[in-house]
Amino acid sequence: MKLSLQWLNDFVKLPKNISPDELANKLTMHTVEVEGSEHQSAAFDGVVVGKVLSVEKHPNADRLRLAKVDIKKEILAIVCGAPNLAEGQLVPVATIGAVLPGGLEIKESEIRGEKSHGMICAEDELGLGENHEGIMVLGKKAKVGQDFAAYLGVDDTILEIDNKSLSNRSDLWGHYGLAREVSAFYNLALAPYEKFCAPEFTQELPEKIKVKVEAKDLCPYYSALKINNVSVKESPEWLKRRLLAVGLRPINNLVDATNYVMLELGQPLHAFSAEKIDRLVIRRAKKDESIETLDDKEHPLDTDILVIANGNEPVAVAGVIGGGKTGIHEGTTALILEAANFEAVSIRKAAQKIGVRTDSSVRFEKSLDPNFCPLALRRALQIIKETCPEAEAVGLAELGELTVENDAGGNIQRLAGRKNRRIFGNGKIYFNPKRPRLYRRKQGRQNDGNDSHLASGQRRAHQGRLTGRNRSPARLRQCPRLLAGSGDGGAENFTGKDF
Repeated sequence: MKLSLQWLNDFVKLPKNISPDELANKLTMHTVEVEGSEHQSAAFDGVVVGKVLSVEKHPNADRLRLAKVDIKKEILAIVCGAPNLAEGQLVPVATIGAVLPGGLEIKESEIRGEKSHGMICAEDELGLGENHEGIMVLGKKAKVGQDFAAYLGVDDTILEIDNKSLSNRSDLWGHYGLAREVSAFYNLALAPYEKFCAPEFTQELPEKIKVKVEAKDLCPYYSALKINNVSVKESPEWLKRRLLAVGLRPINNLVDATNYVMLELGQPLHAFSAEKIDRLVIRRAKKDESIETLDDKEHPLDTDILVIANGNEPVAVAGVIGGGKTGIHEGTTALILEAANFEAVSIRKAAQKIGVRTDSSVRFEKSLDPNFCPLALRRALQIIKETCPEAEAVGLAELGELTVENDAGGNIQRLAGRKNRRIFGNGKIYFNPKRPRLYRRKQGRQNDGNDSHLASGQRRAHQGRLTGRNRSPARLRQCPRLLAGSGDGGAENFTGKDF
């Protein structure tokens, strides 16, 4: 996972004397392993702003032209085939020796008998989009000879987090979770996430969204927000820049808003075109069903896979990937945003069965906090309103409860307490009841020392958690699952005083 330090600074202000390398080392020692860091401007080394002085027809090729481009230090002769090339334009120029984000190294070349001393770049060649219809034309603020990175304002540092070190920390799969960790070990103020969200819905919204959850064991909480008066357009520069910084390709303002929230909070969202949805049904797939997903591939489904259906037709593989028929398109004027909590194991198995692993499924596989859902919807609404000022939330459906007891099986316990927040980064740690060897199930009664209900292997783990040796502070920090044991030192009676 990639972590943007500029994005992180939205939530916790790092002192200037803390360098990126120091922060990376601190994170590695305290929380997650940082594999490396890179200054964002390095991707554009050797790319500068140039001004097209003249454009002439290539003598040996009808579709090519010869351009004279001023980059301040010198005037370059460049062969270019872009149809929109014109005299007077300010353009990004990759000079000899530059290596573009896609790995293309710029060399002096001879094209149809004419030498070319660089390349005038299109957006896709710079990793800034998919547009290859013509060269990228820069705005008036560009200055001849200026580094292209400086023109873009990309002075961010990106840390590469080892995903394996996040496996047991679902709260860290977003910038806000890692900001909370940084605020804890540096003792810095953390901005409340509510500050960045649209206001809570204090009154019932006028429209009803038809939603039915049939597989409650696989979907303990589901919410959907309908937003009217939207339009599909290009995302603003700040939003595209943030997504590109962490390796995600911008698509449009609506889809980008959902991806932004996922990368910021860690809660995946999915957007449906509202005019294509009649009634949402969350159920297991039926025998011999299939779905065409957003990647234009047909995937067969089986009865263990959870789907989101529009009436009888599956329109998304829950928590993994959406279908092509109900996705956002150029004519979308209203959308339905989905924020849900899915059972982690079912999502992992579904992703394996259809052979698709996405940023969304990676997060759902880690057992997310259901309380992220309403925050994610309100944050997405706030971002959408920035690009579509007339956008209005008109309907909200919520099925299930935002309590830990209602998660799959109704047996999940929560740890609270000042010391736990220091260890885990928050006060809401959720345990999977389907793994009793690691986490104790609620028995609905006071523990009387009788562990006959446990299998032999589980009994040994259950007894081992009660020993004084295993309950040392150092051992607890190394193995947080010990906090879930029963008896006097169990999760229900654990407080900061135990340290």
